[in-house]
Parts: sequence; C-alpha cells; structure tokens
Amino acid sequence: MPKKLQVGDPARGLYKRGEVWWLYYRTKGQKIRVSMDTTDKREAIRKAGPRRGRPSESYAANPLFKLAQDYVKSEEAASNFTRSTASSTLYAIKATIQRLGAVSTQDVTPSSSQALYDLYQDRSEATARTLSMRFHAFAKWLFARDYLAEEPARVEFSKRRPVARRTDHFSFDEARQIIAAVSEEQGDLKFVFFAGFFAGMRKNEIINFRPGWLDLGRGVIQIPAFEEVQTKKRKRVWKTKSKLARSIPLHKEFRAFLGEYKWTPQDLYMLHPNRDSKTYRWDPRRPFEEHVAAFRKAHKVIMGTRRLSMHTMRHSFISELANSGKFSATQISMWSGDQVRTIESNYMHPSIKGGELDAL
Repeated sequence: MPKKLQVGDPARGLYKRGEVWWLYYRTKGQKIRVSMDTTDKREAIRKAGPRRGRPSESYAANPLFKLAQDYVKSEEAASNFTRSTASSTLYAIKATIQRLGAVSTQDVTPSSSQALYDLYQDRSEATARTLSMRFHAFAKWLFARDYLAEEPARVEFSKRRPVARRTDHFSFDEARQIIAAVSEEQGDLKFVFFAGFFAGMRKNEIINFRPGWLDLGRGVIQIPAFEEVQTKKRKRVWKTKSKLARSIPLHKEFRAFLGEYKWTPQDLYMLHPNRDSKTYRWDPRRPFEEHVAAFRKAHKVIMGTRRLSMHTMRHSFISELANSGKFSATQISMWSGDQVRTIESNYMHPSIKGGELDAL
C-alpha cells in the first residue's frame, strides 16, 4: 500500500512492489504509479522528488487511455463497477495497453487479448487470465461503439488451471478474541468484524449495510438484490454479487453488539461516514489492516502464519457452519449466497470415525 500522503514528507507516496520501490501520486485528476527502478529507499526518495506532480508522460499522447477512462466511467454509471473496481480496472487496462505498445485503436487487433494472455503467462496463470479478460471486455466495448473494425477474438486459455490459493480459517472462539481486542472507540471496526465473522457478509455488503436490512423482530439480516440510495451527492445503486436477495439469521452475539452500537433506523448506512470525506464511502481497509497487524504482533501463537482478510472472515463463517454438523449445505447456501456445490466442495470437511460402516 502506498504510504499515506503527508505534505513535506520526502517519502510520501512511496511503496514497495516486490523489492522495487514505486511512487504513487495524483495530478490533474490522474492517479499515477511509476517505478523508481531501485530497491534502495534513499535512491527512491531522490528520484521521487522531481518526478512527483508531473503528469503521465504517455497519458496525453495515447488516445486509448482516454477511451479506457470513458469505458470504466460508463460501466460505473451503469452500476456494473463499484468505484474500487473501476479504479483497479482502469489501472489494469492502462498497464496492458502499455505492455502491448498500443498507441491507437488501430493497434488493437482481434488477437490482442490473446497476445496479452501469452505475454503475462511468465508471471502466473491467474494474472494472465485476469488481465487478458479485462482488456478483452474493454476491446468488446470499443467494437460495440465502432472504434474497432473487427470483433475481438475469444481468448484461448491453456489447459493448466490457476492454482487455487488456500483461504485460511478462524474459529468462532478465535474471532471473539480478535473482536475483543478492538477498542471501544472503534465501533465501526467492531461492526465490520461482527458482520464478517458472524454473518459471512462480503466486503461490499458490509460497507453498504443499511439499517433497513435488519429485521430485529424476526432476528434476520435481509440483503436485497437491488437497491437505490439517494445520498447528498448522488443516487447510488446497490447490487449483490449473485444478483439475488438473501436472508441471514442474526447471531446472538452480533445482536447483542447492535444493542451497544450507535445507530438509528433513520441512518442512511450502518457504518458512520468519514466526516472529512466528500462522499459517504467509509473504507475500512486501513483500520482493518492496522488492527490485524497489531493483533498478530501481540498474539503470534493464535495467528501463526495465517492471513486475515475481509474475505477470510466470510470463509471462516461458512466453514464453521458447514463443519458444525448442524446445518445442511442447502441452508448454508441460502444464507451465504453461494451455490450448494461450492459449499460442499470448498467448505465441508467431514471427519471419519472408525466403525461408521459396521451397521452395513
């Protein structure tokens, strides 16, 4: 993560990608990330000084960058992208444009997406698939608006599937210890942990959680498939990942916390907005990561080598339900929004005991 910008700090915006130092800054509405081409921090600081604040050297000269910006803006306006997805997609498309050496729409051929897939395979199969498909979607958008004469060809992946990354798991007892370590002043952060560990909600669902989703009388959380919210600045459109509504039983400990948490049914969102921000979107990533890092340092035995992310909490919740033996895969599927086969293949790990076949 780039270092938090502080005026006068010569290292502001510097961050590491692998062993190499990179610089992040904004200028004229552009978000710019540029490699300092060094592993030495002092050298990176020296190079960052004159580079910081300069516009991208290739941005104005490359019309594809402007089209990429128009593409992500149109997808965000249609509620196909969240703001964070739009930002990451734009960055990925710009990187792929540069990797191709494309400077105009004439350089985008039907086989460009396939060429990208082949180029990025030296990194990893997952990276190659992700970046080539993001560029492919952009190319299809260009074709639909007559910027391209020929329709982009389908990307042919190799038979080798990307290696599935193991998702770590934390028990309910371990989740309680992590939550207990959150200070009372960080009520919003506690809400994030409870919604993740005790409701299995996705990050975007937690951020957009509205008081109207709570039915305390029935003891359930009702997540709508679609919802329009009028904020002070603009109308926001909410969609679930699965595009399906679902209900989650309200865990008794989550319910007890809600009795202490400062909220009212009239609030626009459950998480309180950052008063210094122009928009509502309170992003819990920084306080979340800072708490996890502090907890890891203080409780090395509990954490071990396991990673704790926003998705880890959801994975832990579903795993705890699946392996408790108290709920069927169908029930868990309805509560989590995942398909039954996903629950059975990714979360259920039944134990085997001797003598189980004796009755046959």
